[in-house]
Amino acid sequence: MSRSAWVTILLVLLVGCQTAKEAYREAAGPEVGRHRVTITNLAMSETDFTNSAVGTPKPVLIRVLKDGSEVYAERVEGYRGQKDPGVAFEIDYSPQSRYEFKIDEIVVMTAGKTWNWSSSSPGQWIFDDARKDFGAGSSIQFRDEKVR
Repeated sequence: MSRSAWVTILLVLLVGCQTAKEAYREAAGPEVGRHRVTITNLAMSETDFTNSAVGTPKPVLIRVLKDGSEVYAERVEGYRGQKDPGVAFEIDYSPQSRYEFKIDEIVVMTAGKTWNWSSSSPGQWIFDDARKDFGAGSSIQFRDEKVR
């Protein structure tokens, strides 16, 4: 049996109810190469985002950075509540890289709110499938698929 198979078995025994693939990925990170990351749910609450002068939710800019360089940016029109925003991007995973994800309110004259997640160490993959709560009632969830 290969070393990675033994590591997977050991991790499953230690972690319990996780699948072997989930346990191995948590310990070793995703497979090196191109990944398609889809935002499957973005919930924006009234308290975590502001409205424009006319009372409508401000749009946000979703940005993805790898090693400090922007690799993806897309504007999403403002809303409140849960939604599948229809946003997907491709990014290369490397165990030596750091990743960052930002949600910035688009504003003209005032300061907008910004929410972000960053790798705390090289190789930490922040686009896992777990729901991430932020602010007083907002959350985001990704789906990660290896494409090549």
